[in-house]
Amino acid sequence: MSKENKFKEWFNNRFPLKTFNYEVPKHANTFLFSLGGVTLISVVILIITGVILAVFYSPNPELANQSIRIFVTDVKLGSLIRGLHVWAATVAVITLILHLLRVLFYGSYKKPRELHWLFGVALFVIMIGLIFTGTVLKWDQEASEALAHAQELGKLAGVGFFFTFAAKIPILTKFFVLHTSILPLLLFVLIGIHLFLVKQLKISQLPWKAKNEETAAPSINRPKYTFAQHGLKLVGYGFIAFGLLVLLAVIYPPALGPIPTEGLEATKPPWLFMGIFSIENWAGLPGLLWASVAIVVLLILVPFADRAKTQLIKERKLIVSVSAIVVLLLGGLTINAYATKPKQHIGMASMEGANIQIDNAAVAKGLDASLSLVGQLKKDIASKDQAGYQKDAAQLNEGLLPLKTIIMTKDAKAGDKIKSDQIASLLSGKSPDLSKAGTLVASTEAGIKQAQTLFPVGITAITANALTGITKTEAAIAKQDKEAALAQAEELDGSIDPAKDAIKELDPSLVANLDTDGLAETLNAASPDWTKAATILTTMKDALVKAGNLDMTSQLDKENAIVTKLLQAIQNKELSAAREQAEQLDATLDPLKDRINEKNPAIVKEMETDGLNEEVSKANPDWSKAQSLATQMQKAINDAKGLFK
Repeated sequence: MSKENKFKEWFNNRFPLKTFNYEVPKHANTFLFSLGGVTLISVVILIITGVILAVFYSPNPELANQSIRIFVTDVKLGSLIRGLHVWAATVAVITLILHLLRVLFYGSYKKPRELHWLFGVALFVIMIGLIFTGTVLKWDQEASEALAHAQELGKLAGVGFFFTFAAKIPILTKFFVLHTSILPLLLFVLIGIHLFLVKQLKISQLPWKAKNEETAAPSINRPKYTFAQHGLKLVGYGFIAFGLLVLLAVIYPPALGPIPTEGLEATKPPWLFMGIFSIENWAGLPGLLWASVAIVVLLILVPFADRAKTQLIKERKLIVSVSAIVVLLLGGLTINAYATKPKQHIGMASMEGANIQIDNAAVAKGLDASLSLVGQLKKDIASKDQAGYQKDAAQLNEGLLPLKTIIMTKDAKAGDKIKSDQIASLLSGKSPDLSKAGTLVASTEAGIKQAQTLFPVGITAITANALTGITKTEAAIAKQDKEAALAQAEELDGSIDPAKDAIKELDPSLVANLDTDGLAETLNAASPDWTKAATILTTMKDALVKAGNLDMTSQLDKENAIVTKLLQAIQNKELSAAREQAEQLDATLDPLKDRINEKNPAIVKEMETDGLNEEVSKANPDWSKAQSLATQMQKAINDAKGLFK
């Protein structure tokens, strides 16, 4: 006997791989009967990538979100590894659900596999737990709200002790232990039992076979299929799954939301929980709790509720039909959830930001700064300045992340357009797709501009916002809808009041015409004088238009002063001063362009701030061209002033 054969014999005696060479039915090698194996492969990828992520993760509320962000942007292949982890979790859950449904509809839980089914249900619950705890660990707005839901559900179910014991330890640390130690340990034990039962009880038959092949007499001519062959098939599926996961991780890297705003309820849960999210919208937290319990209980009862003697579908029509209805119902609830706005469920502020105090001035300042950074980022991308665009993208992301959550409270669509995290992640690579980056930057710029209208600051912005409120109030008065008119009047008072002092400085007589108290008093009467209310609104509208025009004129005067300084710097060929004035002009004039564009788009086209900035940013600018552009700018500003007199 050769040395090689001796080694094989020695190894096989101590690690008997032949035990896996048992016979399995032909259909065991089909995709539907390989879903469990694909789930296992995804779990292996989850474990490998999860170990790497855990090394860099900081389970502290103050550092968690940033630690993931640093891993994605600064660690080599960090974005790919996190993408693989997130997408592997998604694929694992999808294939596990499909595997569970296949077993359910095929009746593979029938005698003697009842316990096998129950261990499978337990595996499903553990996987859901891993998905949920993983969602919390990324510690963005979605994670914060998920944790708040878990705390409230814990109290409701009487198991809130998990959140209260060891009070000095951050809850996020407890979830980290749960996600990386306790749940994986339970998962490994259950997978071991599950695989053991697969070997002992063998793979179930097809539900339309009249003859049970497990008890059928062996046939000499019937080809034999072994579990080893099944394993080789799974290896093939594993390579396909890994390739798909890499593709998804590269093309659709998972987003990481901004650090959470405490007390805000503004997001929807991950797709897996969307079905019960619909129920929560209708029945609140108790509905969410009992729907979750009901799903698990129904799954546990399946093998005991099915009284058919065989797994043939024709003998199990009732349970197959009921199961199909439940699956379709959950699918419908999931679709409904995507079309539904998040509602207030746990005493947090709603999407409208009812309990959130927002400093419009601070948000507006942050948005202005972000918009300036976007302009610089576009230039750096156009010039392919890698160091420049990477620095700009990181700064933009850092500044926009806290603002994005606040924007979401006002307009989810505007918030969704802001892709600063994707921009930073994409541009952090060595050879990023600059075309794709440009598309993301354009989307972000549009989102910022849309968001600027949501946080009015200054008389012009506030009056524009108030005029929109007046239009809504006029509509309610025209319908003589007292309740709606009062609500709009109250909102109108809140939007006008912050600007009254500034309007008084422009023209004291205008403040007297902003009679929000008189409007409220008129509408509060038992029988409101609708004509008087409409007259008050008309007077308010005229005063607001005049105040807005006066403010625009005042702001354009300031722009003119900047242009004068710019022209002086250009004439003296003072490059540093010229750049400073050009950048200031670009930042302060840009917010006014929309108002000017409404009245005369041709004037806005003459305001070449980008061209002027580009010229003075050169090492040796064409001073004659710069002076021409600045003079053109001065004329356009004076023309714009004439629009608001």
